[in-house]
Amino acid sequence: MNELNASGQARPSALQLVPWLGAVVVVVLYLGYYLGDPSLPGNNPAYPLGWWGWFDQGKYIQSAQALWAHHFSPALNWFPLGYSLLAAPFIGMLPMHPFFFVDLAGLLIAYAAFQSFALRLAVRRHWSAPLFILTAMADQRLARTWAVPWNTTASAALIWLSFAGTAAQLAAPAPAQDRWRLPRLFGLGAVFGAMPLVRPTDALITALCGGTLLIAEFGRRRVRWQDAAALVGGGLIVLLPYGLLYLRIYGLHETAYVIQSGRLGFAFSEFPWKAYVLLIDPRPWFPSGVGLLARCPWIALGIAGVVPAILQTSGPARWSASLLAVAIVSYCVVFFSYIDLLPSGLWMYANVHYFQWVFPGVGLFAFLLLRALRGSERRVALVSLVATLIVLSVRIEAVPVGNRSPARMVQFPGVTGSWGHIYFGNEVLRDARGTMTNIIQMRLLPDGEGVRAIALRRMFAGPVRWAPGGAPSPQAQTVVPKRWGERITFGYPLWLPPYSSGALPPHR
Repeated sequence: MNELNASGQARPSALQLVPWLGAVVVVVLYLGYYLGDPSLPGNNPAYPLGWWGWFDQGKYIQSAQALWAHHFSPALNWFPLGYSLLAAPFIGMLPMHPFFFVDLAGLLIAYAAFQSFALRLAVRRHWSAPLFILTAMADQRLARTWAVPWNTTASAALIWLSFAGTAAQLAAPAPAQDRWRLPRLFGLGAVFGAMPLVRPTDALITALCGGTLLIAEFGRRRVRWQDAAALVGGGLIVLLPYGLLYLRIYGLHETAYVIQSGRLGFAFSEFPWKAYVLLIDPRPWFPSGVGLLARCPWIALGIAGVVPAILQTSGPARWSASLLAVAIVSYCVVFFSYIDLLPSGLWMYANVHYFQWVFPGVGLFAFLLLRALRGSERRVALVSLVATLIVLSVRIEAVPVGNRSPARMVQFPGVTGSWGHIYFGNEVLRDARGTMTNIIQMRLLPDGEGVRAIALRRMFAGPVRWAPGGAPSPQAQTVVPKRWGERITFGYPLWLPPYSSGALPPHR
């Protein structure tokens, strides 16, 4: 409760100050990670461009500069325009740091919206504020993704706004008693419309939030034509000007970004294996790297917390918990299936930034699990935790196989080459079913014995050899490859100490 000061006015309690103090901590952490990053432009005299010399970041600032200067060439605008549009007004004031305030604002919006959503699951702000900080920024690798310019920072803000707005609408009173209903729906429509303009794949979140809202409101017979008009109107106020700008730059053509993304695409049939190497353990398939669970073992608690969070709630709270769970699972299925997301790049190239918004969501389910375990109805939580640990004890081991068995990986002992030449090369392999090109269908990686090729879209079938002109060196054509297939076993979780999987063959 609030205390009274000498004037008889209410004084906020210490717990009410936690979210505000948390915001200060968020800003301080952001400043520390931003200014202290060795890749910050100007921090390294030997490489003064810093992250503007990287591909994605270079394209972001190139687009922001072009939009600020009213240069509408498709060659200057690679990515979707939403993120660069936000930074363009800062080009004149902060030409080397135009995304500084954009990303700080995105982080603070995500922080506040997360707390708003957590309230719908009866998690007070003095708990959700530190929970966000711990799950989003306590780990240095994760925190750095908020400081380095990535469009996922703006996306995380929009996603958590969409969750918070949808949950608020689900918990709102009947239309006759809800004076904020139309403004809320209009704002929610604007957020829905903005998400795919920053990252097209975030249309998935728009669809899930919109679908949840539609089903819930129809079920309660609370849908009115005014509501639909407000929601659509909010979306159009964002989409129409963006559409005009898009036509001005690209006409009716696809962008280079969309074309390249289409070439890479997704391999949903390989999702179970990709989920294993990204979430549980990348070895022995990848010569280096660490799974998400090994770095953030609390993710296991979050996975186990989904079932009790849904079963032990009702009404709007159950709708909100179910929405978050479905959104996290759907999003992870999509991105775990993305061809270019591999353990080799998860930390080295900071591709973990794809999951900026996911970590606080999983952390919220972990908190709900711990709360349920302390409650009187802890049986569901205990069963869910045990079942989760059993599932996460699965191992996909590498076993030698012959030409008649499908192979996930082939090794070429003695083949050498630099990391950049091998990993980003255009080499081509041929098997019984056709050709497989590096990056698109499989991935080449140097290891301690030579070079390995990992199948990404399908398993290698039959004898594997280099296609004519597709080998990294003439000597590679004469190498007889080793083939490795999969074997599923159970054992002590590899994502917990002592992390012994590195000793498994074929890694040495």
